[in-house]
Amino acid sequence: MGFGLLFFGYAAAFLMSLNSFGFIFRLTGCAIMLSGLSKLTAYERRFSHAQISCVLLALSALAESIATLLFDYSTFSVSFISENTKNISYSVFLALAVIFHFFIYRAIHKISKDVGIEKISTNSVRFAVFFCIELVLLAAALLTWHLEAPFAKYVFMAAILYPFLIVVLNLSLFYSCYKNICEEGDEEAPRRQSRIPFLNKLFDASEKREQEIFEKTKSYAENRIRQENEIKKNKKSKKKKRR
Repeated sequence: MGFGLLFFGYAAAFLMSLNSFGFIFRLTGCAIMLSGLSKLTAYERRFSHAQISCVLLALSALAESIATLLFDYSTFSVSFISENTKNISYSVFLALAVIFHFFIYRAIHKISKDVGIEKISTNSVRFAVFFCIELVLLAAALLTWHLEAPFAKYVFMAAILYPFLIVVLNLSLFYSCYKNICEEGDEEAPRRQSRIPFLNKLFDASEKREQEIFEKTKSYAENRIRQENEIKKNKKSKKKKRR
């Protein structure tokens, strides 16, 4: 449906980009997410809002990439490109990412609600709240970073580490959508194999573990029902003997 592409694109844009060549990963990730969102828009129109914001993300990532390549990796001298150009492009990317996230949460909440998967619907709202907390932490860090008070250091550290948690939670949300939301008629279809062997092993192990849990739960429920039925039968037989 497109959730797989959204998962890998998001991982590239917001997790794998945490290095000196991050501008390349951000641009590549946005391109992959756009491919996934173009497919998802056919099933839920609210993904089109996320798609538009992702186009703007891709444009800002493209501007950052061009500025970085010309300023850091080229012998050409362009008067209007400087270190500030890169910083401004990246700042615009982060600002647009806020809008992108809220559109994604909104679209996932709607599509999961429509197909009746309450857990994903609830998580989309919960993670949106967590994302708001991240924004509050970042604002607090910007306001207190120049202070010498001890609490300012803790706020700054929280503002650095907390976004990693948000990225992991969002990836888990996208994976849940990929795993549980499918096209009509594909409910019983087997999982499509990935071209990456490691991921196939990971998914196979996860499915095997879930199947074991399902079988144990099913067995426990059947035994419980059987015991309750026996207790009811015993009670009825005792009443009959008394009569």
